[in-house]
Amino acid sequence: MTTKTSQASIKKQDIHAPQERETDLLCAPVPGSALDIEMKNTCPLKIVGCSRGIYYFVNRHDELRRLKPSILFHHIGLIALFGGKTTWLQRYFPRTYRSHNGPSFNIMGAGAWLMYACHGKGHFDPPNQKTLYSLTRKRRK
Repeated sequence: MTTKTSQASIKKQDIHAPQERETDLLCAPVPGSALDIEMKNTCPLKIVGCSRGIYYFVNRHDELRRLKPSILFHHIGLIALFGGKTTWLQRYFPRTYRSHNGPSFNIMGAGAWLMYACHGKGHFDPPNQKTLYSLTRKRRK
């Protein structure tokens, strides 16, 4: 049996939860703004482009990473993409909701900005095994 206080607190949480989630969607900068340009210049990833719904990045270890959109909007996927260093994400995409249990950055804003930046770079045709093999053979000669 629930008490009046617990019912009131549940209703209060339900009222505030959608508003907190909505603010997360509004945190990506305006395309072409000074902040957007600064973010592109300071991002620890090299944004390569996109192809067939897959987004391509080069991380700080010069590793080509291919990600589906579902990974770009998941906090573990973003932490892995940034090699565990989330200071850039925290600086440009600070958490806007009050929960202390989630990640320390805005997942929706970061994912949306990374997708936008890939689309800004344009189509990227990733190298296949045949292309990689021909590149290594040319180096050996």
